[in-house]
Amino acid sequence: ESALGYIFEFFQKIGLKSFYHSYTLYKKKDYGEQEVTVQSIYKNVVATLQGKRPERIYLTAHFDTLEFSPGANDNHSGVAVLLELARILSSLQLNSTITFVAFSGEEDGRLGSKAFTKEINGVTKGAINIDSVGSGKIQQQEVITNLASLVFADELVKIIRQRDGSFSPTVYIDRYSCFHSDHESFWDENIPAVLISGTGLNFNEEFDPIENIDFDYLRHITQMLLIGVVGLTQAGSPTVYKRPAASPLRPKAKGVLSDPSSSSIKREGPLARSSSPVEEKPQTH
Repeated sequence: ESALGYIFEFFQKIGLKSFYHSYTLYKKKDYGEQEVTVQSIYKNVVATLQGKRPERIYLTAHFDTLEFSPGANDNHSGVAVLLELARILSSLQLNSTITFVAFSGEEDGRLGSKAFTKEINGVTKGAINIDSVGSGKIQQQEVITNLASLVFADELVKIIRQRDGSFSPTVYIDRYSCFHSDHESFWDENIPAVLISGTGLNFNEEFDPIENIDFDYLRHITQMLLIGVVGLTQAGSPTVYKRPAASPLRPKAKGVLSDPSSSSIKREGPLARSSSPVEEKPQTH
C-alpha cells in the first residue's frame, strides 16, 4: 500500500492526470469443513500525459516483489526508471499520448497487467515494459520482443541508434517465452510490446538489496529510453494498432497493423528479420 500511494502521489505531484485501476479476484478458501469464496480488490496506478495525437505509447513497470526479497532490482529499479521518465516527459509537449502504468501482481502471474490490458481499446503504438534494470552493461543492452511486435521493436532500436551513437541496443526475438513479465500481457491481447531488462543476474533473490544496484547503468537505461520514447512520438506511425471500441473489456477482433507496407521488416522464411541487429533468443528451459 505504501508503494501504491507513493507512486500515485508522485504522478499527481508532477502534474499528470492519474487514477487507480482496480480489479477484483475471487479465491476459494477452506475454513474447516466450509469452503468460502473470498473477494479481494487490487490496484494498478495509471497516469496519462496527453499528446497532440490520440495514439498511445504505454510505459510500464511492476511495483510488487516476492515476500522474501527486498526487491531493489526486481523491480524497484524498473519503477525508478518509470517515475524518472514520467518526471522528464511531463515537461514536454509530445505528439503521442503517453500512459504510465505501475502494475501490481506481476509476481503472482501478471494479475495486474492481465486485468489492465483486457480493457485497452482505441489506437496503440506499443508498450515498453521495464523490469529488473538494476545491473548490467549498456553496451550489451537487449530489447526483447516477439515476432508480432518486431516492427515496433525495430523502430525503437533504430531511433535510439540514430539519435545517440553511444547506445547500441540489440533486438532479440523471444520465441520460447523465456522472459516472463508484464509485456506478455500485451502480447496476449495482440498489442505490440517490448521488454527492457538488465543484463545482470541479481533478481528475485533474498540478496537483492539496494547495494547491488548499478546506478550508472540505471541512468544509462533512463537516458536510452528517453531518447527512444521521444523519438517514437515524433516518428510516423508504422506500428499503430487499432482496437474496436465496441467491446472494450474483451474485444472479439484482434488489433491489425494499419500500414504493413511501411514496415522495415523483410520476411525471410519462418522468421522476420529486421534492419536493426536481431538475434533469436535460444530456449533456456
